[in-house]
Amino acid sequence: MHSDGQKIVGYYQYPDSSWERMGKTMANFGKFAVGTISLGITAAMPFCPPCAAAVSLLTISEFLVRLIPGADVVANIIAMANPLNFLECSTKWGFNGLDPTQSSEVDEQEFGTSMMGSFVGGGSKLYKSTILKDPDKLKRFEKWTKMGKSGAAMATFAYGVYENKVWETTFRQSTESEFRDTAAYEACLSSTWKDPTS
Repeated sequence: MHSDGQKIVGYYQYPDSSWERMGKTMANFGKFAVGTISLGITAAMPFCPPCAAAVSLLTISEFLVRLIPGADVVANIIAMANPLNFLECSTKWGFNGLDPTQSSEVDEQEFGTSMMGSFVGGGSKLYKSTILKDPDKLKRFEKWTKMGKSGAAMATFAYGVYENKVWETTFRQSTESEFRDTAAYEACLSSTWKDPTS
């Protein structure tokens, strides 16, 4: 209190305790786990043929529909139904790799990958139907198919690690407000579909 009677009130911010610091760091580990699980689900898609076929169909359909003038509304609906878009944004969020300037629309590379996957899947199913009566050939085919799926899964996971630069991920302390801020995640999802008026 000053001599003129003026009262000054101050607030001292105490540093976080060891438990509080550990809690904030553990939250980042949880966030990292979300990114890892999302990437793992994406990579494991070949082991669920119906899932892979549905995602490929949605990806191919979105790309082709966007080539039609004025059909962006339909393409946006297809994009919203594609779970791969949500997994991609969750992966980037978990690894702190969200970039608001990066578009998530289906590009030529994703279209080509989906088309190749569809041809390989269809060809494998057709070939398998011709060797059903030959147990030895069927056994060898199942073995090579399993190895191919495992290789594709590992390649997808490795590419996801490289694309998101996982080695640069830090487990710094974060505030609760940072975790509650979903603007970047929403921006990632919104970049999946295109404004039909643009």
